[in-house]
Amino acid sequence: MIHFQLWDEIYASLRRNKLKTALTGFAVAWGIFMLIVLLAASNGLKNGMALNYKNDSKLAVWVWSGRTNLVYNGLPTNRSVQFTNKNLDILQKDFAENIGELSPIVDNNNKTVVYGNEKDVYDVRGVIPEFMPIEALEMEPNQGRFINQYDCDAKRKVAVISSNLVQGLFKDEPPIGKQISVDGLMFTVIGVFKNASSWQKLLYIPVTTAQQLYGYGDKIDEFSFNLILNNENSVEESKQVMEKITQRFATFHQFDAEDTGAMGYWNTLERFLFTQSLFAGITIFVWIVGIGTLIAGIVGISNIMLISVKERTREFGIRRALGAPPSSILSMVIVESILITSFFGYIGMVLGVGLTEFVAYFTNQIPTDENSGTFFYNPTVDLNLVLLATLLLVIAGVVAGYFPARKAIKIKPIDALRNEQ
Repeated sequence: MIHFQLWDEIYASLRRNKLKTALTGFAVAWGIFMLIVLLAASNGLKNGMALNYKNDSKLAVWVWSGRTNLVYNGLPTNRSVQFTNKNLDILQKDFAENIGELSPIVDNNNKTVVYGNEKDVYDVRGVIPEFMPIEALEMEPNQGRFINQYDCDAKRKVAVISSNLVQGLFKDEPPIGKQISVDGLMFTVIGVFKNASSWQKLLYIPVTTAQQLYGYGDKIDEFSFNLILNNENSVEESKQVMEKITQRFATFHQFDAEDTGAMGYWNTLERFLFTQSLFAGITIFVWIVGIGTLIAGIVGISNIMLISVKERTREFGIRRALGAPPSSILSMVIVESILITSFFGYIGMVLGVGLTEFVAYFTNQIPTDENSGTFFYNPTVDLNLVLLATLLLVIAGVVAGYFPARKAIKIKPIDALRNEQ
């Protein structure tokens, strides 16, 4: 058991070096605090991106057309490339082994949707049943169904609306079976999907209905589909498939396959794995910076212990001359080091965890969903990791105190008594 006198001596030693002790303690607390904050920030970014990818199919691809930027076989630039039902046939026939669910998309944006006295502006998207698993759409419980093949074949004027449209137009009234006006055209609501973001205003209708009502003929704006790969995590394999599709469409529409203006695509797998590698790099960087701040604190502890031992060399000599065992001097210096690292490390830990929990509580109050575009969510850090970091700092403090103390007890009492402070 440590004698109370030992604590008095440690307290007196710390008081003699108040400024140095405070600066060292600040370095220790700051090291723990910054490690926690940096790890929490890294986790917040990772959690935000995970929320965005939560319901996305990892193998989903979106393909769209545009205008040519490159000359091709004597044809000028700035030519419009327009997808049609023939492109759909090409994908279904020529790439059946590489493509799973496939849906053409017809976009009609900024349409006025009216129900009763309520109205708002929404984007109308024409799709087919296969679009649902590609986009990982979820229907509200007991709120109808998604578009089926019969709706497309019969070109029915039916609509699947988002939950925020229900809240905006229908209030507490059940929407299923009700008629809504979309730019003067009447549609029957057959279902409500729940994973629309608060900012995205969207409703779905059969693609054939959209082509007929909006004068598209057989034109298509874009395609979405899920890739079939031998290795689900192979970016190279997905790129090879997309290169083949690009080359096939380039031949069909007569544009250069390298012309990104004529045709573009979004490969979810490529973006997903890139994001994973990016955050792995961020995590490594955060640990390097965090460990660097901890090392700064450890160096500070080492310095204050060296100074403390040097200033008290004569005192230690007197103690040895009076018969004090070396272990008492060693324990006093080590306990002093442990006290500084533990006390200030705990302060840094409490402040760091407190700040991250406050920010986490604040961000969790903001309505979020998988399509909300949230890039920062729930920035917390594992408490076990925090305790481990603090424990390692305390152990480092023991080591930092041990070596100068060991040096001090090896000095002969007569040499220590001759030491000038």
